[in-house]
Amino acid sequence: MDVEDILMVLADKSYQLLACHYIDSQLKKLSQEIIGAREASDVECVHQSRVASRRLRAAFGVFEICFPAKVIKKWRDEIKELTKAFGPARDADVHIEFLNKTLSGLGSDEKTFQPGIKRLLLRTKQHREKLQDKIIKTINRLESRAILADIHSVVERIIFCMSGEEPDLKNEYVFSQTSGHIRNRLIDMISCQNCLENKDDKTGHHQMRIAAKRLRYTMEICREPYGERLDNAIKVVKNIQTILGDIHDCDVWVDYIDHFMQEELRRTKEYFGNEKPYYLLYKGFGYLQQERQQTRQCLFEIFVRYWKRLNRHKFWETLELNLQSSQAEYEKPGFKIVEIRKGNSSERAIEKNIVNRGYSRKSSGIEGSSQ
Repeated sequence: MDVEDILMVLADKSYQLLACHYIDSQLKKLSQEIIGAREASDVECVHQSRVASRRLRAAFGVFEICFPAKVIKKWRDEIKELTKAFGPARDADVHIEFLNKTLSGLGSDEKTFQPGIKRLLLRTKQHREKLQDKIIKTINRLESRAILADIHSVVERIIFCMSGEEPDLKNEYVFSQTSGHIRNRLIDMISCQNCLENKDDKTGHHQMRIAAKRLRYTMEICREPYGERLDNAIKVVKNIQTILGDIHDCDVWVDYIDHFMQEELRRTKEYFGNEKPYYLLYKGFGYLQQERQQTRQCLFEIFVRYWKRLNRHKFWETLELNLQSSQAEYEKPGFKIVEIRKGNSSERAIEKNIVNRGYSRKSSGIEGSSQ
């Protein structure tokens, strides 16, 4: 999408500025990490690229009224493809790290578990190597379509059109919009809490993890007007997301090992003509599966206690009070609209600035209490 294709946008200036600040910050993070993700030089690059792409998609939802509908849809679709490409690779990186750690932690009396775990590690590394091709192709496609450069150009244009003015990020409109998004995500997460009554409700626990992740991202996106008022709530929800994420990882491992054992048995029969060599691996598979099941049970008990403590201390009610008090404190009208039109000299100056900052289309390698 060319810069000139952006038509008029009507939105509250303060809210648009908040959108531009956050989206621009995530674009910069993505641009810094995506080069390493392409080269597979550091597993953390894939992780950070994936997180930045997720946060961008979340921001497009929060700030969709700040951009043309067709434009925001295109951005979402393109960034979603990037997230999808990074997901399996990140999962494989985490699995490899876990298997290496498990191997190094085995005692002298647990050597019989090594062959199975090493075989699983080998297959995971082979799988990860194949996934890299998809990452490279997705990044190349994104660059050829200049999506990230276009997103940045729109953000720069909006900021430029506000030059000389000082939109106030702490006004009634901004607080109304941001608190509404936070409340909706909070309701989504709390509505999942009945799943905690059943330790075997894997689907419910997974849905609660996703809801917590979305709530956390939304609070991070909307944080700027609230200052430090959301910081502790963000930390708590991050803890929730982390524990539920670890629980989900255990569930994935248990199911995956079942499938892996069947597949490895088939491979052994095909290669050796019998299944005897497979039983050298079997103990390691069983050990790992049992360890994941026990860890899952422990994590679930920890999380239930943590969740009950938050409810007992009325943590979510306190978060709601913080949202209300912030809005009440800054009840004053926001700026009306910012108009973004195409084809004038000011916009050409913006595009020149974009190129100078390294976002040209050819070079865009961008990829507790709650006080």
